[in-house]
Amino acid sequence: ATMSTPPTPQHDISNLHKIVASTPISEIAPSSSELIVVGANDSVKKALEILIKNQIFSAPVQNAKGKYIGILSALDIMTFIIDLFSEEDDDKSKIRNLFDIITQKNSKYIHSTVSHVLDHNAETTEPYESVKPEDSVLTAMELFARGLHRLVIINDSNEPIGMLTQSAVIKFLSQKLGVLGTKSIRELKIGSRPCITVGKETKTIDAFAIMRQKQISGVGVVDSRSALIGNLSSRDLNAVNNASLYHSMFKSVGAFISSMKQLLVNEDQPLISVSEDTKLSYVLNRMSGNRIHRIYITDAHQKPLGVIAMRDILKCVLNQVKQNE
Repeated sequence: ATMSTPPTPQHDISNLHKIVASTPISEIAPSSSELIVVGANDSVKKALEILIKNQIFSAPVQNAKGKYIGILSALDIMTFIIDLFSEEDDDKSKIRNLFDIITQKNSKYIHSTVSHVLDHNAETTEPYESVKPEDSVLTAMELFARGLHRLVIINDSNEPIGMLTQSAVIKFLSQKLGVLGTKSIRELKIGSRPCITVGKETKTIDAFAIMRQKQISGVGVVDSRSALIGNLSSRDLNAVNNASLYHSMFKSVGAFISSMKQLLVNEDQPLISVSEDTKLSYVLNRMSGNRIHRIYITDAHQKPLGVIAMRDILKCVLNQVKQNE
């Protein structure tokens, strides 16, 4: 039998290009039962309860006329609460104010609707960007590379029928990378540096305020030696219910993460770090296997050098396939 010659990197990447250009979004989108939608006039409290109850991180927003006007995420609500909360000056009134917000005694919060939240976060709120089931994975990658986190899938009547996230594309790519997967993070110059971190003693609400200020959706958590021990992300808000939100926000980040995971933070070897020499395929498998959205690049002492978000990977793969068009 003749040995088949391994594909050259160029051939392999042009093959990857063909795959992403010819696979429709419908093939990789999670088969959703029913799309959860929030109303523009819903109270913020009701919207947060809808997200938490359905274990979802975001939902399209529909106004009274039935038009879809944006996407609301738990982080948008958190940002709104943080900004209401930071209007107070001293620490005591701050604590009282957050308690009032959570217990529905803060008049601004009680009367706030989803529309208020979208307007308040106008610069950072996710736009309502839609795709059709027959659009290609390549089209979705291009939209995600521009900075979108989620796309609304619509039918021929322009009605939303589902959501496509970056995770779904990452999961798909993790099985199709080929030769590209053997390249290292260093070779591909992937990830952003430096990495924004908070100490594990930082109050959780202050850590979320830093995320708000830097417009990022996660921060690394480090111990007293500046070694990485975990990650705090806007997705952690999903695990908090309204009742415990007040107490959680005043815990240290270390305690907050431990309670989120219901287990102690493992200070030896966090799940979420890789070295400069780690191969791209490993990073993708880690992300899709553990449902995490960012992975930290660390040195031999676990000190964070940079962070790789899903968007960085999608941009990198997109650039590689574009070069081979």
